Order: sequence, then C-alpha cells, then structure tokens
Amino acid sequence: MSEAIKGISKRYRRVILLFMFFTGLCSFGYEVLLERAVGILIGSSSVAMGLIISTFIMGYLSSFYFGKLADRTKSKRKLVTMLAMLECLICVALVLVIPITRYSLFIADYLSYFIFFYYLDYYYVLLITIGLIALIVPLLMGAEIPIAMKLMAWVDKEEGHDTYGDVGKISGKIFTVDSLGAGLGGLLTALFFIPFLGRTYTSLLLALTTLCAGMILLFTHQWYVRQMGLDPLPGNGKDKKANYLRRKRATAPYKIAVVILFVILLIVANISEIENRSIDRFYGGNVRFHMDSKYQEIVITEHEPEGVTLYLNGQLQISELDDAMYHEFLIHPALVTHPAPRKVLVIGGGDGGAVEEILKHDTVVEITFVELDIEVINVCKKYLKSINNNCFDDPRVDVKITDGRIFVRDYKGEKFDVVVGDLPDPDTEAVAMLYTTEFFGDVKNVLKEDGIFVLQSCSWFEYPKITMSVVETLHSVFSEVDLYLYNVWTYGPWSSAVGSSKLVPRSMSPKDIDAILEERTVTTEYYNGDTHNASFFMSKNPFLESARKDARISTIDRPILQNPWE
Repeated sequence: MSEAIKGISKRYRRVILLFMFFTGLCSFGYEVLLERAVGILIGSSSVAMGLIISTFIMGYLSSFYFGKLADRTKSKRKLVTMLAMLECLICVALVLVIPITRYSLFIADYLSYFIFFYYLDYYYVLLITIGLIALIVPLLMGAEIPIAMKLMAWVDKEEGHDTYGDVGKISGKIFTVDSLGAGLGGLLTALFFIPFLGRTYTSLLLALTTLCAGMILLFTHQWYVRQMGLDPLPGNGKDKKANYLRRKRATAPYKIAVVILFVILLIVANISEIENRSIDRFYGGNVRFHMDSKYQEIVITEHEPEGVTLYLNGQLQISELDDAMYHEFLIHPALVTHPAPRKVLVIGGGDGGAVEEILKHDTVVEITFVELDIEVINVCKKYLKSINNNCFDDPRVDVKITDGRIFVRDYKGEKFDVVVGDLPDPDTEAVAMLYTTEFFGDVKNVLKEDGIFVLQSCSWFEYPKITMSVVETLHSVFSEVDLYLYNVWTYGPWSSAVGSSKLVPRSMSPKDIDAILEERTVTTEYYNGDTHNASFFMSKNPFLESARKDARISTIDRPILQNPWE
C-alpha cells in the first residue's frame, strides 16, 4: 500500500477520533447542565446527580441496538449519513431538553392522573418524569460509539489489517478520546460555560459543537471515499438509472447539511423566546432578570402583593413584602440583647436586608459581610434597593466574597460581638454544611466571650424536625440556646435560633428592649419589646417538643437535609 493511501486513511481515522472527542465533551457538558437544572427542581444535588448519571448509563444501553444496526449496514455512506442525522437530532434535543425540564412539575401533575402514577407519591412521579425527559439525549448518544467503531474497523479492513484482531485497539482508542472529551466537557461547562453563557446558551453551544463534529465527519467521509476510489463518481457509466442513483447518493450529505442548517437557524432565532417562556412559566411570569452565575441561578420577579422578589436556584429568598418582617426579627433580638454590639459578622444574605437593619444600631462601627456569590450582590444592588437602601456603600461595611465556612475557619483577626447567619434553607448538601456542629464551633471561635450567634432556622411548622435539629446542634456548641418564632408574609410561620455562652435574649423585658431601641434610634415596623417576648414565648409548645424527639445533631459526615417533598 502506497504512502499516499496510508496518509489518507490516517487522516480519516483522526477525524473519527476527533468526532468522538467532541461528542464526549458535549455529553458530559450536557450532564452537568441537566444535573444543575434538576437540582433546582427537586432541591437535592445528590439525588439530581444520581438520577442523571443513572439515566445516562441506562440511555447508553441503546448502543446495543445501534451496534447490531451498524453490523447489518453494508454501505459506509449510509452509515455516515445515519450518524449525521443522529447528530442533528442530538443538536435539537440538547437545545430543547433544558427548557422542557422546567416544565417537569406541570408534566408530573398530569401524569399523576394516570392509573399507574396515581398510587405513587408525587415526588417519585416527578423523578420518573425528569428521568424520561433526560433519557432522550443519551439514547441518541448511545449510537455514536458503535458506529464510530464500525467506521474505524472498515478503514483498517480496507488497509488490509485484521479487523477482528484489532478490535481491542480500536475500542481502546474510541473510549480513550471519548473519555478525555467527557472530562474536559464537564470541567469547561461547570467552570466557564454556565457562568458566562447561562444554561440555555451553553446547551446551544454544546449542540452546535456536536453538530459541527458530525458535519466534519460527513464531509471528510465524502473526501475519503473519492480519494480512495471506493465509489465511482456520479455520472459514469451508460445506465441512466444507475447514474441518477449515484448522483442522489453523492449529494445526500449536502442536502442533509442544508436541512440541519435551516433547523439550527430556526433554533438560534428563537432561543431567547424558548428560554424566556420556560423561565416565565416556572416562576409564574413577570421575570425582570435571570442569570446563571458560577454557583446558582439568580432570578428577579415582580408580582403583587409581594413586589420585587429574589429567587436563588428556584427557591424564594426575600421579597419587598417580607423585608421588614423577616429581617427585623432575624437581626434585632440578638443585637438588642448584646449590651454594646460594635463589630458584627454577617454570613449570607446577599440581598443586603440584614446589613441594612444592623446599620440602624448606632453602636455598630464595623460590619464584615461575607457572601459567596458576588453576582447576587450586584443584582440586588440594582433590583432590591428598597430592601438594602444602598447599605453596601456604607463605609462601615466590609464586603468579603468567599465561602462563609472558609472565612470563619481561617479568621485570625479581632473577634466579633455578633455573628448573623442569613443562610438559605439546608436543602442541598453544600448549604447543609453551614448548619453543622463543626461550622457552629468555628463560629464560636470567632465570637467574643460575651458574643451571640443568630441564624434563621427554617419554617418551624413545615419542617419542625429541621428546626429542632438546628437547636440541638447549637446546644452541642453553646451553653445558652433558644428558639423564637414569628410570621413572614410569604414564608408563613418562621423561626430563628440564637446561641451564646452568656447572653440570654429570653430574659430581656419588653420595657428594657423598647428603651434600648429608643436609645439607639432604631425604628422598626414589627419588632418591639412585646413582639420580642411573644416570639420566644411561642417557641415553647407541644408541637415542637414532639419534633425534638426526632431531631438530631447535624455533622459534616451526616448533615441534616430539608427535603421539600417529604
């Protein structure tokens, strides 16, 4: 065999391997995208990851069927054309599956009426719905590996190699480049694509990547066939019918390319509309802002009577209606109890409402505000000024963009009088780490001896076991621990918990509290001496005492997790 022929075959093999690299990149990129979208829906990143990985593994079982189909296909052109059409379908699916996933809740509602699903808990109906939607792409991707291996085997056979003897070498190359692409795709998607492009446009990028890989393979195959002289040029011979069929086969890839280009242009033209409609439906319309940051999905909506509202990863964080009621009861009981709060640490609460309430106390000279995601602060500066009153610009506020766990663990400066945990609910493993005895221990280490720690402890009515677990975990670290209850317009019954080595908020009298508020010129809408005492008094009730029996201490190895579907 001439060196020229070997060079042509070598180039074709490289294109096949390059095709597998990029399809692997897109497959794991899509997996990361879907895991993030599903995590928002079901509130558990571990369940979302397990569901998506299992779905992908099950979907790739389709390679068994496509492998048999590849073996039965005797025409190389037909096999490559089939692969190009699969890439077209994968391209469309990659763009549409993420928006469709946002409709899972509504689809699950309808499925619940069917006899089979009627007897299942809604949570499992939702998981089945998401799994069926997620299964679309891996079912199609399962065809790529056996077809690529068949093409490589054909190239080897045409060079005179023993294809059967080289099957291990062929499969090894295919799986190696596919795995390399998958690893790179997962990293790029999580670290760069989603933060800079968002999930919908990242899915479009992955779709175009896999499509381009398919088209390059398609045209390279055309070039390879002609260079190797394996297919007569169209128009040769005297049989008109045969000539017509040859021309039709030869131009088929170009026709496919035109159809695919039309489909892609149609999708690109409507991508914003597709994204906006799915987001509007999920959040009930009137979405003023939406973005995917490095850590989470950030959404701003506006409805009556809530006003402007902040959502993170699909979970309501704060609204203009809730601002005063929530932040006043989170902040003032602890600060009023401390005789002279000067130095305060706030962990979380990127909306700025907690910081704004702290600044009302004229004794405060320094607030260290720790927030993981700077994009939350930037968005709230623009859309939630009515809540934060531009508190980030106050010279007493020092903003630190870092993980709260790392900050308190490594902090070596002057200790704080008050630490505030304005944290999301512990509905994911990452957030649950901020409700553990290890984290509370680190918080105690950064507090002065007469300091006090306060954090929100979820809905005591909806999740009493979680609320009492927070209390039990605080008890494992602080000698003085108490719980107090209050209502928030949108959240409903809510709670916060305090821990200290010396200070006892429950012991404060209404008269003393009102005097301190007046002395510090603190103005409030809902909080005063009477509501302070009432909120602590309400926490002593049989409902919570019963929940305490099932509560446990949260640790890093075994954190408490709030499951919204229980």
